[in-house]
Amino acid sequence: MSNEVFLNTIREEELKTAFKKLNLETSNYNILDFGAGNGLHLEILTKIFKSATGVDIENSSFKNNRISGIIEYDGITLPFADNSFDIIFSSNTLEHVDNLDIIEKEFARILKDNGTCVIILPSHYWKIWTFLTYYLQIPIIIFNFFKRAFVTKKKNSQINISSNLNPGMKNENVFNKITRFLLPEKHGVRGNYFTEFFYFYPNWWVKHFKNNRFLIRDFFPLGIIYTGNGIFLTKISLARRRSLAKFIGSTCYAYILKLDLTGKARN
Repeated sequence: MSNEVFLNTIREEELKTAFKKLNLETSNYNILDFGAGNGLHLEILTKIFKSATGVDIENSSFKNNRISGIIEYDGITLPFADNSFDIIFSSNTLEHVDNLDIIEKEFARILKDNGTCVIILPSHYWKIWTFLTYYLQIPIIIFNFFKRAFVTKKKNSQINISSNLNPGMKNENVFNKITRFLLPEKHGVRGNYFTEFFYFYPNWWVKHFKNNRFLIRDFFPLGIIYTGNGIFLTKISLARRRSLAKFIGSTCYAYILKLDLTGKARN
């Protein structure tokens, strides 16, 4: 099984765990998959909900690699009428959104008054273990570098160790290349590589959602541990990852939100 297939399996399990808590009669609901990416979740949601719609930004990195039809939007205004959806679902997307306040106002606009948001986000545990496992893979990268150099035997070959992790390094000076090699890029759009740890912490998201006039009905770990590095991805079974998560933390948390109508969340 490839890393991509195994990661898709994990994401599917996370989705099922999040919705299991809601105990919904899914056949009665219309759902929006915000940040639908390649359409993996949308395909699953289409099978279990009355209707499922996917939306993503126009310049999504998944644009040419989609398995389901997805509506594109300009990153500001969601192209749907008011009160369109019973549920808004989003997985591993909001940490990449710059204009969160604007997007969440759009959520409030297109969500029905009694609707629910189901948001899955990476946690601080993901950040910690991704940071640590990054350094475990450096020897592998260096080994592969020399292995390729030995096999290639081309005088004009320009193989860059750091480009294995950050392809955009080609035009950088040596100091910047080494720095970026030793300190990998941050994952989200808030903070820097170190401070974004605090932006992944569940308490930050809870406070943020409340400030945007959503009610927190529940938030909970999804019970699977994995990192942003694929070094051990297929080598540790899903069952073992569930067991490990009980001791070293869950990669993602789910947040169940309702509109705070008393706070006039639509305004």
